[in-house]
Amino acid sequence: MLNGFDKEIVIKLLNLIGEDGIQRGTIGQTIEAILSVIESISSYLEEIIKDKLLDIEIRHNAAVIYAYYNKKNSLDLLRQIDVNESWFIPEMVKYIEEFEWFNPYQ
Repeated sequence: MLNGFDKEIVIKLLNLIGEDGIQRGTIGQTIEAILSVIESISSYLEEIIKDKLLDIEIRHNAAVIYAYYNKKNSLDLLRQIDVNESWFIPEMVKYIEEFEWFNPYQ
Protein backbone atom coordinates (compact mmCIF):
# COMPACT_ATOMS: atom_id res chain seq x y z
CA MET A 1 0.00 0.00 0.00
CA LEU A 2 2.78 2.46 0.84
CA ASN A 3 4.33 1.98 -2.58
CA GLY A 4 1.19 3.68 -3.90
CA PHE A 5 2.18 6.92 -2.16
CA ASP A 6 2.91 9.67 -4.65
CA LYS A 7 5.05 12.80 -4.41
CA GLU A 8 2.18 14.89 -3.03
CA ILE A 9 1.70 12.48 -0.12
CA VAL A 10 5.46 12.56 0.55
CA ILE A 11 5.33 16.38 0.66
CA LYS A 12 2.42 16.27 3.11
CA LEU A 13 4.31 13.84 5.35
CA LEU A 14 7.49 15.94 5.25
CA ASN A 15 5.41 18.96 6.21
CA LEU A 16 4.25 17.17 9.36
CA ILE A 17 7.77 16.92 10.74
CA GLY A 18 7.95 19.34 13.64
CA GLU A 19 10.63 21.59 15.07
CA ASP A 20 12.39 18.55 16.54
CA GLY A 21 13.22 17.42 13.03
CA ILE A 22 14.20 13.83 12.40
CA GLN A 23 15.49 12.43 15.68
CA ARG A 24 14.83 9.35 17.74
CA GLY A 25 11.44 9.37 19.39
CA THR A 26 9.95 12.13 17.23
CA ILE A 27 7.24 12.24 14.60
CA GLY A 28 10.11 12.83 12.17
CA GLN A 29 11.50 9.38 12.92
CA THR A 30 8.11 7.81 12.31
CA ILE A 31 7.70 9.67 9.02
CA GLU A 32 11.21 8.70 7.90
CA ALA A 33 10.37 5.05 8.63
CA ILE A 34 7.21 5.29 6.52
CA LEU A 35 9.08 6.96 3.67
CA SER A 36 11.83 4.32 3.73
CA VAL A 37 9.49 1.68 2.30
CA ILE A 38 8.27 3.75 -0.66
CA GLU A 39 9.82 2.33 -3.82
CA SER A 40 10.36 5.67 -5.60
CA ILE A 41 11.36 7.66 -2.53
CA SER A 42 14.78 8.79 -3.78
CA SER A 43 13.36 10.29 -6.96
CA TYR A 44 10.54 11.98 -5.02
CA LEU A 45 13.04 13.44 -2.54
CA GLU A 46 15.25 14.68 -5.39
CA GLU A 47 12.31 16.50 -6.97
CA ILE A 48 11.28 18.00 -3.62
CA ILE A 49 14.78 19.21 -2.79
CA LYS A 50 15.02 20.99 -6.15
CA ASP A 51 11.54 22.55 -5.99
CA LYS A 52 12.07 26.22 -5.07
CA LEU A 53 8.31 26.73 -4.76
CA LEU A 54 8.14 24.48 -1.70
CA ASP A 55 8.72 25.71 1.83
CA ILE A 56 12.40 25.51 2.73
CA GLU A 57 11.66 23.39 5.82
CA ILE A 58 10.04 20.72 3.65
CA ARG A 59 13.10 20.81 1.39
CA HIS A 60 15.42 20.56 4.43
CA ASN A 61 13.53 17.53 5.72
CA ALA A 62 13.74 15.93 2.28
CA ALA A 63 17.47 16.66 2.13
CA VAL A 64 18.11 15.08 5.54
CA ILE A 65 16.34 11.88 4.55
CA TYR A 66 17.92 11.85 1.09
CA ALA A 67 21.42 12.26 2.58
CA TYR A 68 20.69 9.59 5.19
CA TYR A 69 19.64 7.09 2.50
CA ASN A 70 22.26 7.97 -0.13
CA LYS A 71 25.29 9.02 1.95
CA LYS A 72 28.09 10.45 -0.24
CA ASN A 73 26.05 9.65 -3.35
CA SER A 74 23.75 12.50 -2.29
CA LEU A 75 26.46 15.10 -2.84
CA ASP A 76 25.86 15.74 -6.54
CA LEU A 77 22.30 16.83 -5.87
CA LEU A 78 22.89 18.63 -2.57
CA ARG A 79 25.76 20.69 -4.02
CA GLN A 80 23.25 22.22 -6.44
CA ILE A 81 21.51 24.07 -3.59
CA ASP A 82 22.92 27.55 -3.23
CA VAL A 83 23.80 29.00 0.16
CA ASN A 84 21.41 31.89 -0.60
CA GLU A 85 18.55 29.37 -0.73
CA SER A 86 19.54 27.38 2.33
CA TRP A 87 22.31 27.68 4.91
CA PHE A 88 21.50 24.17 6.15
CA ILE A 89 22.03 22.06 3.03
CA PRO A 90 25.55 23.42 2.31
CA GLU A 91 26.45 22.57 5.93
CA MET A 92 25.22 19.02 5.34
CA VAL A 93 27.41 18.88 2.23
CA LYS A 94 30.49 19.84 4.28
CA TYR A 95 29.68 17.14 6.82
CA ILE A 96 29.18 14.46 4.16
CA GLU A 97 32.38 15.48 2.38
CA GLU A 98 34.28 15.01 5.62
CA PHE A 99 32.65 11.84 6.96
CA GLU A 100 31.11 10.30 3.78
CA TRP A 101 27.72 9.76 5.42
CA PHE A 102 24.94 11.56 7.25
CA ASN A 103 22.80 10.17 10.05
CA PRO A 104 20.16 12.30 11.77
CA TYR A 105 19.91 9.74 14.58
CA GLN A 106 23.46 10.06 15.86
